[in-house]
Formats: sequence, structure tokens, C-alpha cells
Amino acid sequence: MRTHLLVSLMPPGETPADPEAFAAWIEVREGEEGAGRGIGVVDLPAGRAVRVAGPTSLDLHVGLPGGTGYLTLSFLRAGRRHDP
Repeated sequence: MRTHLLVSLMPPGETPADPEAFAAWIEVREGEEGAGRGIGVVDLPAGRAVRVAGPTSLDLHVGLPGGTGYLTLSFLRAGRRHDP
């Protein structure tokens, strides 16, 4: 299986700078649709990050210095490639 990675920058806007508050914000925002995803805070070498894991995806939201936003790493496991 292949895995795709999308890296994006999320400016502060509505998102809380505190990782625990951001994780709670994601839970509220996703509501019932996000029930199958595990949302929590993890310690990474780059600092505390919000981890959102689903059956075929993993998002890591790593806080930028000074609470200026989040760098988001979104991993998506792709289906099997079918060769002709």
C-alpha cells in the first residue's frame, strides 16, 4: 500500500494555541462524524502535537513557536495499486 503526505500551514484563526484545547476543539467541530477517530495530544521531538488517527489516515498538528499556528502533516493510506 502507498501512503500520501500533505503538509500544510494552519494560521491561528479560530484554532486554540494550547494543544489540549485544540484537541477538544477538533472533537467538538467533528461531532458524530469524527466518532471513529482517535484524538489526543502526544509529545514529539518538535514539541506537543495533536494527533488525529482514523482507519486510513493520521493527522499531526504540530504547534509553531509563539502560538502562531500549526504545521499539519496529513498521512493517508491509499488503496492498493492495480497494475494493468
